[in-house]
Amino acid sequence: MIILDEAHKIKNIDGGIWASSVLSLAKLSGVKSRVVLTGTPVPNGYEDIYNLYEFIWPNKDIINFNPFQLREMSTKQFDPRVEQLIESIAPFFIRIKKKDLGLPPVNNTDPIIVKMGSTQREIYDFIENKYLGFFEETQDERTSISKNLLKARFIRLMQAATNPNLLRKPLENYLKEEGIENELFIDDSEIIDKIFRYKELEAVPKKFETVKNLVTSLLKKNEKVIIWATFIQNIIELQQYLTQFGITSELLYGDVPTDTDEIPEHVFTREKIIRKFHDPNSSFKVIIANPFAVAESISLHKACHNAIYLERTFNAANFIQSKDRIHRVGLAPNVITNYYYIISENSIDETIHRRLIEKEARMLELIESQEIPLISENMNYDIDLIDDLKAIIRDYVRRTAKV
Repeated sequence: MIILDEAHKIKNIDGGIWASSVLSLAKLSGVKSRVVLTGTPVPNGYEDIYNLYEFIWPNKDIINFNPFQLREMSTKQFDPRVEQLIESIAPFFIRIKKKDLGLPPVNNTDPIIVKMGSTQREIYDFIENKYLGFFEETQDERTSISKNLLKARFIRLMQAATNPNLLRKPLENYLKEEGIENELFIDDSEIIDKIFRYKELEAVPKKFETVKNLVTSLLKKNEKVIIWATFIQNIIELQQYLTQFGITSELLYGDVPTDTDEIPEHVFTREKIIRKFHDPNSSFKVIIANPFAVAESISLHKACHNAIYLERTFNAANFIQSKDRIHRVGLAPNVITNYYYIISENSIDETIHRRLIEKEARMLELIESQEIPLISENMNYDIDLIDDLKAIIRDYVRRTAKV
């Protein structure tokens, strides 16, 4: 028997080392049975399940559709072939919904609203006002250039809402996964000066202070904490800031190595950090992590029941996966899982919080209601992006109308 865990990682039907290597294992002569496991029940398209069934039964056509047809079905809502696809694969899977697990309830605490420092407020307002015209013009556009610029400017607002220091660096490192290479420059010399002197004018972002106070209160109760942050620079700067107050932490993000034969024994890998975190006598009780890098591959629920969100994006899938790191099978019935959301007042943070509540409810309803939730309303990300944009504009108008 071969068991393939995290099976969604072989969904690439256009080749790829992982997919081709794993599929070759399924065809070994001594293999009599195969099982795939995945905790990601809503793939990006029907084609994402193709390799899973190629692995399960490599010499039999279970799906009865080729990858091209599956891609086509993913773009057509209510495609009549979908019902035939579901009937074909239904005998070959077992679905366990989250509501079947009997997990204890969670405590989504009220957002902790943080008032920005005066310099940060000025920087944020300038950027938001500067971008608003572009946002309004882009509402009905569908070109790749406008979408990419839109995502980039969302990111700039997110950075300004948490830590203006991030505005000093170009976006390339963060945007590699999005395929965007735009650099946005602010042409107001006075604001540029305040961005580059931000640490001098305001020693630390107010969000950092709020997180430090919350972590301190949890540590006094001898509890462990995971802090989720979007931007790597914030992860590093927050660790440095907490260290000043005697709060020891470890980091989990893309650059932290994983266990391999080539890694020296003294190097702290992700796996070593997680094992140490579970140790009751661990030298650290705080992990600062990036949801893009580790949101789906770690389990911390036996050691940690508190998650603090320094910042978030509009990506609901990453958000839900990060929450599940501390709320999963194995929790005692009396364990309370707490989520804390740090939000800058009158900023994009508030819009993201509301949109994530809406998206999470919609996604969970889909996942829990359908026996095979293959695709979420055809996962129309373009419409979702425009809805996010309209929410930003609506909140901006609401805020400025009060002034």
